[in-house]
Amino acid sequence: MPLKRRLSDEVRKYVLDRIANGEYARGERVETIRELCMRLKVSHMVAATAMRSLAEEKVVISHVGRGTIVSPDLPDTYFRKTPEMVSERKILYFFFETTYTPRLSSYHAEVLSHLQSAAALRGWETRVELLAGERLLHAARSSGTVGIVSCCVDQPFPELPVPVVCYGIAARSFQNCCVVADNFRAGVEGTRRLLNRGCRRLVFIDGRDKPREGAWDGWNPELQFAETFHGMESVCRERGLSPELASWNINSDCEEMDRILRQLPGTTGTGFLIGNRSMAWEIVLRARELGIRIPEELSIVTFVSRGGREMELPLDTFNFDSRTVAEQCVICIENARRGGVLPSRILTEMPFHEEGSS
Repeated sequence: MPLKRRLSDEVRKYVLDRIANGEYARGERVETIRELCMRLKVSHMVAATAMRSLAEEKVVISHVGRGTIVSPDLPDTYFRKTPEMVSERKILYFFFETTYTPRLSSYHAEVLSHLQSAAALRGWETRVELLAGERLLHAARSSGTVGIVSCCVDQPFPELPVPVVCYGIAARSFQNCCVVADNFRAGVEGTRRLLNRGCRRLVFIDGRDKPREGAWDGWNPELQFAETFHGMESVCRERGLSPELASWNINSDCEEMDRILRQLPGTTGTGFLIGNRSMAWEIVLRARELGIRIPEELSIVTFVSRGGREMELPLDTFNFDSRTVAEQCVICIENARRGGVLPSRILTEMPFHEEGSS
């Protein structure tokens, strides 16, 4: 199942294709946002988002009174290659698992979009494949393959003749090179923000059932949101505090969270660090049902927006930086092609978006 593209990506592709075909030359005016809306039947916001993305990458330049033009300094890699140059084609493969639902694939689609841009700047084509052993081997052995970028998976990759870089919100330790979000640092910063808001009762909320025998000390840091929790734990240890642990799974028993939430009306100083934004959305709705005032009685920091209905609620979120992740993947492959050694792990900062749940 192919990854879904946003409408703004389609508008962006339309403009890039016209540049590649020579319909827009360097310094030539491109269609206005209004003209793009009429031609492609999209909203003003969609067309504006696409053009802003192209402007940020210096593909187009806006001039007052002249409109938007193709950058006079646009590299040759943006223009279609001649037939005699086809043999020099260089291909970057992007692999993703077949098991992802469209909703969970949203950040993968963002990584792919930024990966295509970074690859195009280097004159590489990008091809998308479903993650399967025979396809992986075929891509690695194909003429012109510069490298492979893949979402993180639960099994190690075979040894391949080209650089392989994995990416994700978290990663398994057995993979050779992983570009992942710095969950530990985000846990540290999220906890400090809650403490700065006056919270002294801190609760970390995970998405699975807590170990029955209180075995949180042996919790595998590669599973679920453990790295985020360990970041929280390190700050609490410095302050002489003991964070509470709770689990939330809307499809199973939520008695533990209900017990905590029912204690909050009429109190202050409680802060929740919630493993991901989807869970936070569900917990906020439950808190509102119980009459809990946010942020007066409950302050929330959460992680990773994956799109969907949870976007309707303002939640302070440390997010996954898909642009930086994609760029780091390409830089790793580029360096490896020059003889460099692939690092075992690259941690990317999670930018904080304050939306009003503080």
